[in-house]
Amino acid sequence: MWGRRFIFIVSISFLYLLALIPVVFDVRQNFMIELVFFGALLLFTILASAAVFNEQRWSWPLFTIVFALGLANLLWVYFFTTRIFLFAIAVILAVTGFVMSVLNIKDAELYEYKKYKDKVDTGKVSDEEVIVEEIKPLGKPEEPSLERRYLGSLKSTEYHEPKCLAAKRIVRKNQIWFSSVADAERQGYSAHSCVE
Repeated sequence: MWGRRFIFIVSISFLYLLALIPVVFDVRQNFMIELVFFGALLLFTILASAAVFNEQRWSWPLFTIVFALGLANLLWVYFFTTRIFLFAIAVILAVTGFVMSVLNIKDAELYEYKKYKDKVDTGKVSDEEVIVEEIKPLGKPEEPSLERRYLGSLKSTEYHEPKCLAAKRIVRKNQIWFSSVADAERQGYSAHSCVE
């Protein structure tokens, strides 16, 4: 999934850092502060690259922060540098990296959800991965009323019967109830295999 994106974002970030090296050394005032900031950017870029490679959830938000800080740094460096051409290249690369990382945050969330959904559908989910909200009634469990016959999740597009195993895994805050099949389908949901 991340092959091309990984190569592209790592290329953009390290080209950005390469373009920034002469600009950093051109800054005469506050050179040590700029050098420390450059080292921190390099460290966080390596960390974010490793995280993207290992498909960590926090990798794209970290890249977004790295590029945002890089853009803020470039604004500050602008007042001290004479290497305008390399500065312009660094700005273009930083903006490109920032936009790409922001766009990939949502893609990463969808990818994680689809990966988990595939595991659930094929039954390859381990006990540690399943998050089930147990509801322990005080008395006799009540049957769903006629107004609450089908259960869907705000994070998916399928509706289930309440007795379905997949329905029992839906966290309460993400539950949406439908009174009929027509009601569920009108809201864009499709039937899960458990619906008779």
